[in-house]
Amino acid sequence: MSSAFSVLPGFMGFIFVAFILLIIAKVFISSGGDWSSLVVMIIPLIVIAVVWVCLFHPDIFEDKQAIAWHEWATDHCKITERVDGDKSEGVGLGLSMKGKPMLAHFNSSTSDKTLYECDDGVKYWRNE
Repeated sequence: MSSAFSVLPGFMGFIFVAFILLIIAKVFISSGGDWSSLVVMIIPLIVIAVVWVCLFHPDIFEDKQAIAWHEWATDHCKITERVDGDKSEGVGLGLSMKGKPMLAHFNSSTSDKTLYECDDGVKYWRNE
């Protein structure tokens, strides 16, 4: 259920940005068009904007397509198999950029996988 306060962070963000733009314009005009004072003001504002987004709009970081698929899968699928991922690493011989032999470190990994058998007759492998 949404309330009047649910739009407050977005509205306050808009007011905040408008206010900051007015301050930036005032500083820029009063400094005679000196870009250095403008840059000093913009860097903290970018940090504040990133913090604002992280606090009041964390849903922009969610993978909505994956969430929708998992919601569908809970109603229409059953898990029939799980495969653990693997990570391996080692040392071997390789060639440098100059064509000389050298020791090299190798990494390889695979993620965990789950097999879903769904009522549409399709089997889906999903990385976890």
